[in-house]
Amino acid sequence: MTPDILGITFGTYHTWRDWGLYLTGPASVSLPSVQTSYADIPGRDGQLDLSTALDGEVHYEPRDFSAPLMSLSSPEDWPGLYSKILNAIHGQQLNIMLDEDPNWYYTGRVAVESPSYDGVWRFDITGSLYPYKLKAVETSVTASLTEADTEISLSCDRRPVVPTITTTAETVLTWGADSYSVHAGSHRIPGIRLTQGTHTLKARTTAGTGTITVSYLEGSL
Repeated sequence: MTPDILGITFGTYHTWRDWGLYLTGPASVSLPSVQTSYADIPGRDGQLDLSTALDGEVHYEPRDFSAPLMSLSSPEDWPGLYSKILNAIHGQQLNIMLDEDPNWYYTGRVAVESPSYDGVWRFDITGSLYPYKLKAVETSVTASLTEADTEISLSCDRRPVVPTITTTAETVLTWGADSYSVHAGSHRIPGIRLTQGTHTLKARTTAGTGTITVSYLEGSL
């Protein structure tokens, strides 16, 4: 049996298992640059930092991505393989998962670069990626509810996110100093926004019992 080779999954395609491509070096994913904004104010020492003025959060530029690949295909077989790769991913917006980091994925638009030949075929796949890598499995926390407050602990990684809250009964949610009444069903409430760290959401039914599920996709740098 041929041993599995480390590679990269682009959408539903794996560089080794689907195309027999070898990585000739590690994939490069750049650090996202911080979006900054400074204003010169006459009579003020230094500059006014407006980088987080919009919502209090730091925001980032896209990441640059590059993966160096090699194929041992014969000159006769290469044109067909190269066309398959182009048709599958060139110019597409895709999820990208590195085999060495299987619990997370990136997302972005990729491009297949022109190949060179020195006895083997060499080319790069490049891309511009969303600043955060995203968790492969959505975080989901479920709790049983009564008419008394239940405290639900919610931990979030670096990316702020508004969770989806699903209840089976009419429910009162308490988030800090704010309260929200919701009917049974799924809801996204902009005022309930998870930031990095651990937070407590309180929930109770207006009558009887029920359940609540809080789901969200975590993102990390």
